[in-house]
Amino acid sequence: MRNEIAYTTSKLLSWRYHPHTFFQDMRGFYPVPHQINFFEDVGNLLVKSIIICSARGTSKTICLADTALWSVCVLPYFIRIPCRVVVISGSQMQSDILYEYCMGAIETIPFIQSQVVGKPLRHETKFKMGFIKALPASLKSTLGHRADLLIVDEACEAGSDIIKRAMSIVSGSSIARIILSSTPHIYLSLFVDIWEDPEKYGFVKHGYWSQLDCDWISAEDIARLKLVLDDITYSIDVLGEPKSPDTFFPLDDLKVCRTEDQIKYDKSAMTRMGIDWGWAPAPLVVTVIQVLGVGDHVQVIYQKPFKRKSPKKMDEIIDGLISQYDIGRIIADRSHIHENQRLRERGYHVQEIKFKSMKGQIMGELRRLIMNHEIDIWEQDWKLIDELRRYTQEKKKGQDRVDSLALAVWKAQRSKIGLLVPRSGSYMRTTGVSSRESLKDLNKEESS
Repeated sequence: MRNEIAYTTSKLLSWRYHPHTFFQDMRGFYPVPHQINFFEDVGNLLVKSIIICSARGTSKTICLADTALWSVCVLPYFIRIPCRVVVISGSQMQSDILYEYCMGAIETIPFIQSQVVGKPLRHETKFKMGFIKALPASLKSTLGHRADLLIVDEACEAGSDIIKRAMSIVSGSSIARIILSSTPHIYLSLFVDIWEDPEKYGFVKHGYWSQLDCDWISAEDIARLKLVLDDITYSIDVLGEPKSPDTFFPLDDLKVCRTEDQIKYDKSAMTRMGIDWGWAPAPLVVTVIQVLGVGDHVQVIYQKPFKRKSPKKMDEIIDGLISQYDIGRIIADRSHIHENQRLRERGYHVQEIKFKSMKGQIMGELRRLIMNHEIDIWEQDWKLIDELRRYTQEKKKGQDRVDSLALAVWKAQRSKIGLLVPRSGSYMRTTGVSSRESLKDLNKEESS
């Protein structure tokens, strides 16, 4: 080992304190300014967490691969402790791409070859002073692994749950570091949240990695993309800038409606339950909301999908939730007559809704709550938030959580019954109940 160090002393010193020279020697081309700035932070061990928001085709994955190699082949010679690197990406394919860039250097660079111990495996290579391991994008893969450097590539695709779980991989390490990198194509994501407020999460943010700054992408190619892509896609794919797309539930408003702290049940508040019975194999989804006295503000305090069980078992589950949250009213789709009748027979106040025919009005009311920031959703309820983000009026599958929430909030604000009702593709506000049937139901409810 001493002979190897003597042979590469000058290079090692340069690579250690100027990691962009390591990248240059590995790849054979000089890095562009944003890559140099990134590698300078890689070399500064005081920088513990880095986030990169990048356009497509800016060589971020190659930079991450060389960061992994630098961490196991260069850094340990100076800090005298091994470095374990774990790579997680938005998919196993993306992890494999980053890992293959590492393998390419192992196969062609003598110095890197000299650091390898044993035969490289499909998803892991051991080095004299550490290892590089590529894991699939799943919650299960984040369990049982320990590392000193965590790299999450295409973090938007990896998802918020995986990012949060994966961060614990480096817990306890004396040289713990995290690098998040992605093209920001999912606006309502933990990655974009961290990018927009890096100080809150303890990250160092690098300027957008834009294709305009990449000398290997021609001006003609960029001009062509400017012509064929819409403004939002161009901003994301070419400029690397997060943009809020035009969705049914506006994402900027939905972001405001999220709360950092878990919402606690307020025993003085009015509570309501929305049940989307669904049709097998879709789950049954139960949502519980509370309406606070001041301004009729709505808060989601519980939501959970249930696999199909026996009627008796489902009755026990629903009875327990009604008792736990002191539910005053249950709103359910009228399509499931027998299930609703069983609730009534047990003495519960059930309001049946013809969901299919009134869906536009019901979703319009939920949309109004979100647009007016009159509903709170815990930011950890990512599956609900993701369904709201993806919701379209045309889609019928994969919206059970949204349907259940919409039922729960239907006319929850008695002081604000005005709706946003769809008219020829747009939404207009009404000052009262727009359906004779719903007016009849409302009068009946008020008199009971």
